Amino acid sequence: MSQIISFPGLGLELDPIREFAIGSLNVHLYGVIIAMGLILAVLYGLKRRKEFGLTEDDLIDGVLWIVPFAIICARLYYCAFKWNEEGYGANPITILYIWKGGLAIYGGVLGAAVGVAVFEIELYAVAGNATHRHKALLVALARHAYITLAKEEIAKP
Repeated sequence: MSQIISFPGLGLELDPIREFAIGSLNVHLYGVIIAMGLILAVLYGLKRRKEFGLTEDDLIDGVLWIVPFAIICARLYYCAFKWNEEGYGANPITILYIWKGGLAIYGGVLGAAVGVAVFEIELYAVAGNATHRHKALLVALARHAYITLAKEEIAKP
């Protein structure tokens, strides 16, 4: 499927590639862009980490906690709202077929928030600074974000 991007005032028309292949693996350009964004965010975070009192290890540990939460929640969110359309109820193992597509940005953001909360709890617990009130606040914020996003998605026609 080809979609031309045109800039009439400039006299330009572009037909960008959407994916390319490496062997039998099809790589989508949006995935490359998201990965580059993550890498740039980590590099930026490494540069500014001292302003926030973090070590390089803390930042890398945070990325290793947060990214899996974001990916898993993005997939679960997508599957929850496409349950009947995609046939996940009839064949639940297909939920694991992430390479066939189906991630939702709301789920990714929610998963990242949960990952941040879990990482922060772990970071403070290791440092001996976690309080029950702090943990409860993070859980309440994550729950509120999920309920808000779920209501928005359900309300869509």
